[in-house]
Amino acid sequence: MPGDNLIYSDLNSDGNSERLSQGKGIPYYYISVYNSDNQIFDQWNLPGIVDPILSGMFTGDYDNDSIEEIYIFTREEDSLFLNVNELLQPSGTKLERQYITKIGVVNGEVTSFLEPIGFLMRTVTGIKKYIFQLQRHLQNNQERYFTTICLTQG
Repeated sequence: MPGDNLIYSDLNSDGNSERLSQGKGIPYYYISVYNSDNQIFDQWNLPGIVDPILSGMFTGDYDNDSIEEIYIFTREEDSLFLNVNELLQPSGTKLERQYITKIGVVNGEVTSFLEPIGFLMRTVTGIKKYIFQLQRHLQNNQERYFTTICLTQG
């Protein structure tokens, strides 16, 4: 569909990339996952607003089970939420509307953006962290803050 955000990722480690399509339906934003034959696996309806200026969707294997999770941030007014779904494994990791922080919004426009930095594994403790960096501008648009956000697995 026009305006959709597309990425390709091998979500189930079978050597074939799945197509992830993110778009806006009525009334929800969604992510649909398709196999290489263009058959849909599943669709995930997202709570809140998906703002491409703020962040796109991305994938990673946070829990080391060879099935990648889908990560996407949503917002409601000036609140930022993390959403995670291991869509190809129904009993897998799922997190919706996990509040993260306040973001910059000036005159209704988002003045923040997120950048995934990646996974960091601490081998001594076995704790794995997924790290994001949030850059935000405050209302006077002159101050800039960087916040590092870590999602930690114990």
